[in-house]
Amino acid sequence: MVNPTKRRSQSREAGFKKRSSENFSTATPAPPSDEDEEYVNES
Repeated sequence: MVNPTKRRSQSREAGFKKRSSENFSTATPAPPSDEDEEYVNES
C-alpha cells in the first residue's frame, strides 16, 4: 500500500515543477495570468 502522505507530497512537487516550467517557457511571449501579472510587473 502506498503511503498517502508521501504520495501527496510527490504530487505537490510534480505540480510545482510543471507550473515552474510552464511559467519559465511562456513568461515573455504569452500574456501573463492574473496570478502571475503582479510578479511580472514587479520584476
